[in-house]
Amino acid sequence: MTSKYLLPCECGEKVAVDTRQAGQSVSCPNCNRPNVVPTLRKLSQLESVADAKQVSGPRPSWTPLQGSLFVIGAMVLFFSLIATAHMSFRYWSLGPTSARFSEEEMDNELSQITPSGSWEVWMLFKQWPLSRDSRMNHLVNRRSAATMRRYIAISAAACIVGAIALASSLLLRDVSKRR
Repeated sequence: MTSKYLLPCECGEKVAVDTRQAGQSVSCPNCNRPNVVPTLRKLSQLESVADAKQVSGPRPSWTPLQGSLFVIGAMVLFFSLIATAHMSFRYWSLGPTSARFSEEEMDNELSQITPSGSWEVWMLFKQWPLSRDSRMNHLVNRRSAATMRRYIAISAAACIVGAIALASSLLLRDVSKRR
């Protein structure tokens, strides 16, 4: 004779009770309602715990929705973290994003230059060859930095989306365990 039986509750949950609890009150783990355990004669008419395990088997802990939400969230979070780290490294390894002299400093220098000094500067610039590839590196770096900041913001947003998907799959799992 088994000593554990399943006492049905009004919420639909079945509470496992022992024969020693006959005549006592037990609360349901799902809804916390008190349930009176019947006498031994009526208790033996209830479904036993051993019978219930044979019929129902173990309940799966994840539904397909929860599992796919967890996997997708984990993948999005993982790859977006890698992308954020990569873009951050590239952003910080860029060269200078501003000119050595600001426009105000340049205006001050040019306003104080003499005609003979401007001739010397002209001759100096005349010696430097200009080509199609002549670019101001700080302008190129400024554009690259702006692009990197956009990519970092997008990958950080993807990190947040992945974390939300992971959290929601875990919350759904906790809700389904309570049922």
